[in-house]
Amino acid sequence: MYNILSSNVINLIQYLAAIAFNQNADKLKNTAIKTDMVLVILTIAIPVLLLGLDVPLNASIVPMFILLYVGFRLLNHNVHRIYLHNEESIEQVENQSEVKSRGRVIQYVLILAITGVLLFIVGEFLGNALESLCQRFYISENIIGILLGFITSIPELITFFESQKHYRKAEKDMSGVVEATNNLLTSNTLNLFVIQTIGILMLKT
Repeated sequence: MYNILSSNVINLIQYLAAIAFNQNADKLKNTAIKTDMVLVILTIAIPVLLLGLDVPLNASIVPMFILLYVGFRLLNHNVHRIYLHNEESIEQVENQSEVKSRGRVIQYVLILAITGVLLFIVGEFLGNALESLCQRFYISENIIGILLGFITSIPELITFFESQKHYRKAEKDMSGVVEATNNLLTSNTLNLFVIQTIGILMLKT
């Protein structure tokens, strides 16, 4: 839980730094972006609350995580449809039509599968290495969790900057902010509701 909490906090800090660096703070006034930011803050507040109340992380909490994940995704989808329809819907349709080509879909699936396997292998080695350091040097598990959270947030940092840089060239700064915000929210919700759920279920078995 400390790993997930630190990862979500670091993601938010990195996102805000990328927004400030690209001078896109004014784009955060959009209602859809504001709603997404509230959801992001909740992905930090929920684990803080669970840790503060010392709630046991067992299978009984899994249904709540699943419901919250579905609720977050539905709310995100609906506010984007309502408040970003003028500027973003046309571009989204264009992007979707490009991706629908069969060859590209297969390519993306293969890349995703390979990336997933590599992340699992790297994560396994990294987790074992940090656990060994923890036992050898008597380092607190909380500190190890924070370090792991920072390391696993590096891909998000790259995405936050690159998405805004890409759209800035086409003078579509709002699109870059939307993409970065979607990445932030998706990463945080997956960390808290999906990865944590998988961890709970694996420990149970």
